Amino acid sequence: MGRIYKNNIRITDYQGVNRLLQRVINGVIQDEISEDKARVISTLCNTLLKSFEGDLNEEEQRARIEQINARTEHIRGVGQEIEDMSDVIKQIYGDNYKYLEGNE
Repeated sequence: MGRIYKNNIRITDYQGVNRLLQRVINGVIQDEISEDKARVISTLCNTLLKSFEGDLNEEEQRARIEQINARTEHIRGVGQEIEDMSDVIKQIYGDNYKYLEGNE
């Protein structure tokens, strides 16, 4: 049995698995690939798809962690200027405000 297609398939993502399965289906229909071989390829493709899903989940988790860290920094005020309100407090409460400069 010769080669069905002249170019090999690169399976690096969902589209690669899809292309391979399309070729296998065509090969089975045209009696160029045995059903047993098609079953083995199908099983391997399912394994690849599960692997790709795992990679996506890891990327999703990293993105969520980065988002949580960014929100936490925003809440804590990291990288933000803190406005000095001592003049406003003096205007409201006067110069004798006890807690203006910390624990005096």
